[in-house]
Amino acid sequence: MESPLLRQWFAAGGAAVRYETIQLNHPSFSRPYYLINGTDAFTAQLETGETIDWQPIAMQLKLPEKGVQGRESLQISIDGVSRDILLELEAQADGARAPIELVYREYLDTDLNGPQDIRRLTLRNPRCNASRVTAEASFLDAINAPFPRINYTSISHPWLL
Repeated sequence: MESPLLRQWFAAGGAAVRYETIQLNHPSFSRPYYLINGTDAFTAQLETGETIDWQPIAMQLKLPEKGVQGRESLQISIDGVSRDILLELEAQADGARAPIELVYREYLDTDLNGPQDIRRLTLRNPRCNASRVTAEASFLDAINAPFPRINYTSISHPWLL
C-alpha cells in the first residue's frame, strides 16, 4: 500500500525525512496511543483527516520482508515506555484476550496531510519489563485462516440443527 510519493522517496535515495509511527489500540485501553520513532514531537493527519500529536519514543522496528510465506511479522522493541502504557498492557494481559491492534504508518516531511504507507497488524506476545516492551506484530495469516470465515453455530444459524 505504498504511495507514489513513498516510491519516489525510495528511488531518489531518501532525500526527504521519513517518519515511522505506530498506533496501539485495544478495547481495554483508556485511549489509543500514538507513538513516533524519534526524539521530537510530531503532528500529522491520519488517513481520516484527523490531526494527531504523536508522542516521541525510542523504537526499533524491523519491517517484514516481502515473501511467499503465509505470515509476515514486524519485530518491535520500544525503549523508555511510559508507566501508563505498561499498566495498559498488563491490564490487557490480565483481562479479555482480545488482540492488540498495531497500526504502522510512514510519513514524509514533504506531505504530512496523510500517511504514505499504512499497515494494520495484530500485536502478539508482548513482553514487558521496567522500561522496555518487545513484541511481534503480524498481518492476517491468510494461508492458515479457516475457511469459511463464518463460524456456523446453533445461535447464529438455528435452522442448521
